[in-house]
Amino acid sequence: MINSIKTLLATSNLSETLYKWMSKKALFAHPVYAFFYRAQINHTYRKFYKFPPIISIETTNLCNARCSICPYPSMKRKKGFMKPQVFEKIANELKTHRKHIQTVFLSGFGEPLTDKRLEHFIKILKEYKIRQTAIVTNASLLSKERAIKLTEAGLDELHISIDGGDKETYNAIRKGLSFEKVYNNLKALSTLKRKPEIFLKLVLTRKNKSSVNQFRKRFSQLADRIFIRFFQDWHGGVEKEQVYTPHKNVNPFHPCIYLFKTINIYFDGTVPLCCLDYEAQVKMGNILENSIEDIWHGKMFNFYRRMHLRKKRNSLTLCSTCNYLPVWW
Repeated sequence: MINSIKTLLATSNLSETLYKWMSKKALFAHPVYAFFYRAQINHTYRKFYKFPPIISIETTNLCNARCSICPYPSMKRKKGFMKPQVFEKIANELKTHRKHIQTVFLSGFGEPLTDKRLEHFIKILKEYKIRQTAIVTNASLLSKERAIKLTEAGLDELHISIDGGDKETYNAIRKGLSFEKVYNNLKALSTLKRKPEIFLKLVLTRKNKSSVNQFRKRFSQLADRIFIRFFQDWHGGVEKEQVYTPHKNVNPFHPCIYLFKTINIYFDGTVPLCCLDYEAQVKMGNILENSIEDIWHGKMFNFYRRMHLRKKRNSLTLCSTCNYLPVWW
């Protein structure tokens, strides 16, 4: 019965229909909604101020794909692997603050499975009592054997980017990868008795919008949850499409939740403004020079937070050109 309900929710477009209904401008512009939304913002940023609840560690920024929705092919930032001593420094601090941490992603601007040390890093975090570990992957390298190793290391969540419900659509977006290989990897993963929680994601574009229902039906039995996400152009890093986010056109001055909830650490220790700052144009600091806690409470982060809270995000580097505004709910 539970599996039947799960399948229905995953394969139907009910959630998408509800989201479209809720995304009417009238709702977000209503003063009652605005009051409760502002209360949610105030509650959230005060709750998470001590230490970031979500940490993304980029152990490598190398990738085996050249996706059309990603600026990786044109990224000029140096590529490489995180040195073990850098990871250990990060892990030791996370151990100290583990009660404040919700999830640690061992992912950044690359394909984490290209790093053969990934299982070792996950094991260290679990030995340090980190509550939840996760990776974001294209699953092209996720063989059954690799999945078993990741599970044994203690990985809790697999966030898998698919972006196409059929071979033609997938291969047009996720260039350099094979739809059949990824699909077969997912089928093999589904046969395991023990495995991480699986989240499949599709970024909605002109190329795949007609295959969303096919995507749901094909993959619903292979995932715990399916997410349809809106397109972002990475500050002009990829060919622009229509970008939608509910609060953008109603009030462009809502602060961005990323500044209050998430910190990203690139393979060389650099902490960028946010996950969309793929070139690290705005540097918050470097963990080789300061602790995560010091950077999180440092002048740069606090300056950007104050500007967002004072409704001046449009005067900030990168923020002024960002068309992606994550919702605080």
